[in-house]
Amino acid sequence: MVPVVHTYLRLRLRMFGFKVEYYPYDWRQSIAKLGQDLAAKMRTFQGSKVMLVAHSMGGLVCRAALRAGADKVTPLVMLGTPNRGSFSPVEVMQGINSTVVMPCGLTRSFLSVWEVTTNSW
Repeated sequence: MVPVVHTYLRLRLRMFGFKVEYYPYDWRQSIAKLGQDLAAKMRTFQGSKVMLVAHSMGGLVCRAALRAGADKVTPLVMLGTPNRGSFSPVEVMQGINSTVVMPCGLTRSFLSVWEVTTNSW
């Protein structure tokens, strides 16, 4: 399910002549793997330029795609991306986050959750 605000943004961009595609990914995978997958997907696009608009962890995935050789990107727009890490995953892992509640120990198996806590991306 795509949030209403994303649908609105997509429609507005289409009104101005942009072709808009969502790139769903499994956020539980490592950011490096997700970046490699996105870079591979971008190689299949026709044309010389791809403009990326990313939100939150999606910005980290886009940066990983650039590291993996995605060379068609111009520009990359990141909205709310935790480029210097985020404390929220730590709160989720400790069970003290007021927005997200996950069963104890479940987040330990998601590599990307650990990666977002650092600024390694």
